[in-house]
Amino acid sequence: LAIGPGQGSCGEAAYRKKRIIVADIAGDAIGEHCRGHALENGLRACWSEPIINSSAEVVATFGIYYEVVKMPDAEELRVIDRSNSLLKIILENRLQSEMLEETSSLMAQGQDLAHFGTWQWDIGNNAVSWSDALYHIYDRDHHSFKASFQGYLELVHPDDRERVHHLISGVLKTKTDVAFEERIIRPSGEIRYLKSW
Repeated sequence: LAIGPGQGSCGEAAYRKKRIIVADIAGDAIGEHCRGHALENGLRACWSEPIINSSAEVVATFGIYYEVVKMPDAEELRVIDRSNSLLKIILENRLQSEMLEETSSLMAQGQDLAHFGTWQWDIGNNAVSWSDALYHIYDRDHHSFKASFQGYLELVHPDDRERVHHLISGVLKTKTDVAFEERIIRPSGEIRYLKSW
């Protein structure tokens, strides 16, 4: 059913972005477009709650149906409130997880296509993480090569190593971006030219 006025309590709740209580489906105008279907299936009351995300968008509705004409009491309203809060958290976490997974997948595909890799360095803990594409560029295995700043420097051509170390040390002191080129040596002895930002 379309979201809008008269489209049942869930359609109305999503449209108005507020709780809709239909205690008697047979006599309430809110369900006029779907009343027949509800009554044919023995439904006499429906309470609907919109699930609204942090961007103020309705992402779902939570509906409770009854086979009798019924208004909610105070405890039932508290259950609806708690259910709404829980569903909001579940749906937002799921959506964010899916977006993060999709973004990571697109980034990995883009890196492979462009021969472009990324790395992160937690300087305080000296923890370095490399993207899959970067391991491929350096022709290193995730399991046998532990990414670290020192490990990276050892892969840089000996003639470039001091200059690269100086450039990166400068970035840490000045906190300004820098772009530079360096040569790396792969396990086969092949030399590759990289540009780093």
